[in-house]
Formats: sequence, C-alpha cells, structure tokens
Amino acid sequence: MVTCNTCHNIHRERFLTSGEKTYFLRRTKLGRAFCVSCHMVKPEGHVETLIAAHPSKKYKVMDKSKTIDPISMECIGCHDGIQGSNVEHRLGPGIWSHESYSHPISVDYNVSRMKGRRLKHISMVDRRIRFFDGRIGCGTCHDVYSKLPKNL
Repeated sequence: MVTCNTCHNIHRERFLTSGEKTYFLRRTKLGRAFCVSCHMVKPEGHVETLIAAHPSKKYKVMDKSKTIDPISMECIGCHDGIQGSNVEHRLGPGIWSHESYSHPISVDYNVSRMKGRRLKHISMVDRRIRFFDGRIGCGTCHDVYSKLPKNL
C-alpha cells in the first residue's frame, strides 16, 4: 500500500546544505525526476500514473460522490502538478482553471444544454469530439497524439 511515508521521510532534514528544499522526500530528485524513479514513462512521454499525490489549486472538485473519466484523471494528475497541499485520492466532477478561463470537467453535456446554454444536440456534435458517458472531459477537446497546438 502506498502511503505518504512511501515518498516522504518526516525525520529528514528540511533543506539540503545548498539551501534547496527537500520536501522531506526520500530521494534528492524533485519533480518529474522523482516521479519517474518509480513510475514508468509511456512512449509519448507521459508518466504512468492516475493522479498526483498533491493536486494544486487549478482543479476544484465540486462533487465528491462521483469520479471523473480516466483520461481526465491522468491529465489532471500531471498538469495539476505537485505544487498544492490538498491530498485527493479520487477526483469528482469539478472546474479546471485555465490561464484565462475555467472549464467544467465531467459535467453532463445534455444537462448543460437543458440549462439554456447554446449547445447543439449531442447527436449533432462533430464525432471527433469525445464524450465520456455523455460527460465532458479533458479528452473531449484534447488528444495527446494530436499534432495541433495544445493537442486540440
């Protein structure tokens, strides 16, 4: 079983002699280098993991009774980084904060449409746009294999 103690040693020094923070990690590597010490890297360069241990504040869970799709879980796991301090073991539907706007994740497309938003009927949406059980996820607009800017 993976616990906080798997990666962190609370009895370790907080700073290296160089003054660099250790974050109480059991290894001196930080960021991606720390993660790939244990996790495999996929051919496209993504780390094999579902969710980072410490999501940052870019993603805010709005409903803890449900979970989001696996693709969104993997995207948020890396792109939300290990900067935050809140530990989430499962992510429910919520709001992702982009640079200049916010976007819902795992929101039911048809429910949003019925609330008066100007959305086409789901059957009329371009088939290249993916839904996950009728819900919007990161993979709805983004594809890690796309050659277009921002993987659209």
